[in-house]
Amino acid sequence: MKEIKVRLKVHQSRFLGIIEYPTRYRRFSDFLNNSQDFLKILHPESIDAINYESILLVNKKNISYIHSIEEEYTPQKNITEGGFFGVTVRLKKDETIKGLIFGSFEKTDNLLNGILRQTGFFVKIKNPFIVETSEKYNFLAVGKSEILTMEIDPKPLSQNL
Repeated sequence: MKEIKVRLKVHQSRFLGIIEYPTRYRRFSDFLNNSQDFLKILHPESIDAINYESILLVNKKNISYIHSIEEEYTPQKNITEGGFFGVTVRLKKDETIKGLIFGSFEKTDNLLNGILRQTGFFVKIKNPFIVETSEKYNFLAVGKSEILTMEIDPKPLSQNL
């Protein structure tokens, strides 16, 4: 099993904790988007005074966003052709996140098709910041069920990244 320390937001509550995931997953984001409905958070910490020794089960559909606190290094085996697009994500909780989203070619010449075909519970945003706050991250996994709209700039900022 691998372990990674995460910070997540569920409705108005924020938590810190550790997630264990099987080594068969190459990346943490692959594990997040598996078919399980719940994430198991070990040693949860919160302003809401959760018992550190308890185990917190969180329904993925209620997670606004989650990110790993520790940098995760994953060697790239297959380079996917594609590009990053500017994205503005509006959440149900009156929050807006701006950043970059990756679109791959996936059998067409249209980079946006790769974004539209993404499966799983989360959308991965690169260099996101939460508008009207000072919160900035390297990557953020945004819960799809919390998204009202995603506005995507149709021109990629870069290709072959």
